[in-house]
Formats: sequence, structure tokens, C-alpha cells
Amino acid sequence: MASNGYHTRQRNLWWAVLWCLAASLAGCGFHLRGPVHLPPQMHSTYIQGGGRFSPLMTDLRQSLKDSGVSVVDGPAQASAVLRILGQQADKRVLSVGADGRPRESELYSRVRFDVTDAKSGKPLLSPQTLEVRRDYLVSVTNVLGTASDEAFARKQMDRDLVRMMMMRLEALTR
Repeated sequence: MASNGYHTRQRNLWWAVLWCLAASLAGCGFHLRGPVHLPPQMHSTYIQGGGRFSPLMTDLRQSLKDSGVSVVDGPAQASAVLRILGQQADKRVLSVGADGRPRESELYSRVRFDVTDAKSGKPLLSPQTLEVRRDYLVSVTNVLGTASDEAFARKQMDRDLVRMMMMRLEALTR
């Protein structure tokens, strides 16, 4: 019976710690990422360039839709045009082993974009260049694992670029 009281006190202590943690997170302004609040000029946006079905463009299109933007098929229906001025993704070797094989590589992705008013052509956002980089170790014994690690890193980098683009677009409302 004494053991049961101990477990009840321990469970109550955990609940108290959990509530304190939740209260401190709420008090510091922490909140989960939600949709981005974009300016009204972007309520219907046409995305020009960038490869319609590239992973970056697919993520960007979905993020815009999640933020209440109607992504349209042509500039005639748009209130704003998000132009992808350039997109680059590459890999470089950072270090090699004594046998001359790569041991560490760096992936990088870069995107350059701007936003203009579809009717007047007036710039809403001047050209922006965003870049992300990831280093990873190359396994000489697990080539398939290294390839899947690289693909996973690329997908995460695309998501990071889209998140950064959305933050730049959100800044237009301020």
C-alpha cells in the first residue's frame, strides 16, 4: 500500500513538471509553426520559372496554398507574380581519404526570386537570394545509404528554402 502512495506522488510530480514546462513555453511566446500571413496583394499568385514539378516548386506551391494563397496557372489571373530568377543545387567534396575517395561532402542549394504586382509590374519584393548548405560524411562501405542520406538532405534543404522564402514574403506585411 505504501508503494501505491509513492507512485501517486511520483505521477503527480511528473504532471506538475509537465504543466510547468507547458506554462513556460506559452509564457515565452513559443508556438508551433502555422500558416504564414502573406500580404493581400498575393491572394492569387502565379509562379513563373523554377521547373513546375521540381521538389522545391512543389513545396513552395503547397506552402502558398496552406497560407490561403490561390496559386493560378497564368499571370492574367494573378494579382502577384513570384518569379524564380535562378535555382542551383550542387555538391562538392570537402575532404578525401588517403585512398583518394571522398570522405566528406557538402550539398548546397540556392534560389533567387522576386515578387511583382501582376497588373502594374511594380516590384513588391526586390530580388532575394537564399542559400542552404549541408555537410555529410560519405560512407565508402555503404554506398546506397550515402545516396539515400543525400536524397533526404536535399529534401530537407528544399523545405528549408521554402520556409525561408515564406518568411521573406511574410515580411511584406510589416
